[in-house]
Amino acid sequence: MTNVIKENSIGDAVVEVNGSYYVVNINRQKGQVQSTMPSDMPRDGGTWFAGFSDDGVKYVSSARTRKAAMAGLRRLELIADNH
Repeated sequence: MTNVIKENSIGDAVVEVNGSYYVVNINRQKGQVQSTMPSDMPRDGGTWFAGFSDDGVKYVSSARTRKAAMAGLRRLELIADNH
């Protein structure tokens, strides 16, 4: 079951799926998630998109420990604050 652990004002979030943690961007209006961590994005540029579901989250992001996912979210917030 998809469980949003923490979400910021622009939709970047840490999501738990079956004991693994993922960093994604959630677009609730469209019912989608997208890759947001550079290491999860396609090598040739762009981002991955999928429906907001367990399988969608796992498709667009790599599993991380809770600690690593929270640190990744903090890095994204720092980058956003500096732009």
